[in-house]
Amino acid sequence: MGARRLNLRLVGLHRQEACATPEKGFPIALLAGLRQTVQLDTVELGTTTLVQVGASPGETWFKFPKISSDHAVCIFVGETAVQIDCGLEGNVYSQPAACWFAFGCPDLRVAWAADGHITLVSFPRQVLEDFGIDAASALWALSTHSSLLSPVAQFLQAVCREAGPTSTVAAYFLEKLVHEMLGGLALDSLGAFPGHHRLSLYSKAMAYVAASAGDVGLTPSLLAEKFNVSLRHLQREFSKKGETIADTIRQARIDLALRLLTDDSYMMLDLDQVSTHAGFASLGHLRRTLRKAGFGSPRDIRRLGIPSVDDDDGARR
Repeated sequence: MGARRLNLRLVGLHRQEACATPEKGFPIALLAGLRQTVQLDTVELGTTTLVQVGASPGETWFKFPKISSDHAVCIFVGETAVQIDCGLEGNVYSQPAACWFAFGCPDLRVAWAADGHITLVSFPRQVLEDFGIDAASALWALSTHSSLLSPVAQFLQAVCREAGPTSTVAAYFLEKLVHEMLGGLALDSLGAFPGHHRLSLYSKAMAYVAASAGDVGLTPSLLAEKFNVSLRHLQREFSKKGETIADTIRQARIDLALRLLTDDSYMMLDLDQVSTHAGFASLGHLRRTLRKAGFGSPRDIRRLGIPSVDDDDGARR
């Protein structure tokens, strides 16, 4: 199934708060304050949930049932300053147009002194780890000077407001795009994370490969060009890890192709489409690569699943 979209308007009465719960089919639990009006637009994209919240003055409580220590929440603050309490460091006063990452906090309270809005994104923490970021459980402010902050916030708001159904394939790539944007925003704001050092060239290149494996134009030369270094220099960085750039790109594409072939959500893709979305020049190229890696044909993988393959060290996977 594709993206799941839900819209809701809550009004807290003079003596009664208004709530939405997962038991009612909503992806989050929410409690609107007394006499507070809250408008929500939500989108579920696989393991990622986007929530656009507009509220009148008051305090709103959110709980993401799916969140654990393996999830993070990105908070984009709109044109009105708010107070944020994620239960880790007490209340934090946020200026307008700020962005925060919250780790390991399924409960979130936001207080508005005036009408305003925020955008929340719940996503797997692994997304940031794939970009080389391993933040401690806390609430961290991202740099407001990042040139990515405003475009990313506007894009996420547009996704939440978009009407109509979204196909499964579109939802998959939309979620991937959201993850790439959040990872890029975090990388661009690393200085806002205390104790973090700048990523090595190898780590940045690996993150780029992970995010761009489906691009058929991705080559070792293009990767070096992206980081403004010579191909020889980049090859040396990979050699220190016992790897080559070409093998790394190839393996990332194999992993993506295997996911598209075995995930029931993408069974509507024909094999030519799988090869295209996984970054291969043709279906024949995909067939040759999978067979050389010991996985057999794409058709057999879709029908029978992924066979066990011996790694170079003899281990099965």
